[in-house]
Amino acid sequence: MPPPLEQSDMPEPDIDLLICGAGPTGLAMAAEAARSGLRYRIIDKAPHGAQHSQALVVQARTLEQFEREGRAGDLFEYVR
Repeated sequence: MPPPLEQSDMPEPDIDLLICGAGPTGLAMAAEAARSGLRYRIIDKAPHGAQHSQALVVQARTLEQFEREGRAGDLFEYVR
């Protein structure tokens, strides 16, 4: 087994935030990270994205986020 790396031997990361999971929470985190100017990477166990929405409801906090971004109206127009 090779010896463990010392802190000085580790490469400089090219991201500020690693997001595990590309579901609603992970994607919301990515949106917040982008808005804050953070470099992020999303990893997910699924080999590709979902073909259709798997959501049955939209949580109140999600609607608050959409309202803050000025996108709640877009969402309501899309689902009608």
